[in-house]
Amino acid sequence: MDGVKVNVWWGIVEGNDPKIYDWRAYRSLFQLIQEEDLKLQAVMSFHQCGGNVGDIVTIPLPKCVRDIGATNPDIYYTNRRGSRDVGCLSSGVDLETLFHGRMGLQLYRDFMKSFRDNMSDFLAFGMITEIEVGIGPCGELRHPSYPQNKGWVFPGIGEFQ
Repeated sequence: MDGVKVNVWWGIVEGNDPKIYDWRAYRSLFQLIQEEDLKLQAVMSFHQCGGNVGDIVTIPLPKCVRDIGATNPDIYYTNRRGSRDVGCLSSGVDLETLFHGRMGLQLYRDFMKSFRDNMSDFLAFGMITEIEVGIGPCGELRHPSYPQNKGWVFPGIGEFQ
């Protein structure tokens, strides 16, 4: 083994207030990885962790985003029965300034710029060898068309959101 892969959870780092990023836990983890002379693949995780069948860990989207979702649930994917999937933002908000003057795409950009700025020493050292971006449910680039917690059963057909 020469490295590890780590999810970098948006909901942890920008947990409460817009554009206030707390990287302390990740810096501590990355320092441990560096001390062991391991490489790191970082996954920018812009989705919720947990909330599905069998999940024991839950990391929601940032509170500042969830607060907007409480008054404007259209920021989430919605199926024809009106069921909302709060695990990630709908691509319909990518260019809408609904988030304290920022568009959905700006939320992601600002987070990744903050990562770059706060982890520049690890990047310069060469420890971080890859950065992956996970933006849909479960980090996949897909629409939440088949959530098990809403009754979907494998190998059923998904539903348009």
